[in-house]
Formats: sequence, C-alpha cells, structure tokens
Amino acid sequence: MKISEDIAKVLMAGMKICPYCKKRINENATVCPYCQKNVPLPKPKFEEPKSKEEMEKDARFDMGCTIVVAALFIIGFALFYLIGEGIIDL
Repeated sequence: MKISEDIAKVLMAGMKICPYCKKRINENATVCPYCQKNVPLPKPKFEEPKSKEEMEKDARFDMGCTIVVAALFIIGFALFYLIGEGIIDL
C-alpha cells in the first residue's frame, strides 16, 4: 500500500533502528536509550562533485535568470516612470 509506506517515511524521519534491540531511536544517537548499547553513526552521504560541464551549465542558467530579472526590473521602472509623468495613460 502506497499510503502506509508514505506514513512510515514520515514517522521514520529523523529516526533509525537500533541494530541490537530493533527499536526506533534518534538518527544522531550514539547510545541506544533502550538497550544502552553503542550504536554506530550513519555513514555520511557522499555527493559526487559536479563536472566542469555541469558547473558551466549552472553558471549559464544563473546568468540567464539574472538577465531576465534585470530586464523585467528595468521595464517595470520605465513603465512606472512613464505612467507617473503622464506620458502613458492606462
């Protein structure tokens, strides 16, 4: 059932299972509060560094977004000025 899996994910957020007593404990716990045994910390998730092409693609996207926002700002300011001066009537 999809719904029960989603509920389980929400309930398990920030939790892990003690490998000894199988009870839910905080994911950062180093000692199980139930069985008092040392619990290994989860291995840090390693993220692959971005390739040069991905970084260039991200930079182009960021630059494009900046240009679009700047153009919209200039157009908005120009319209505000022209309407304020009475040059354009709406």
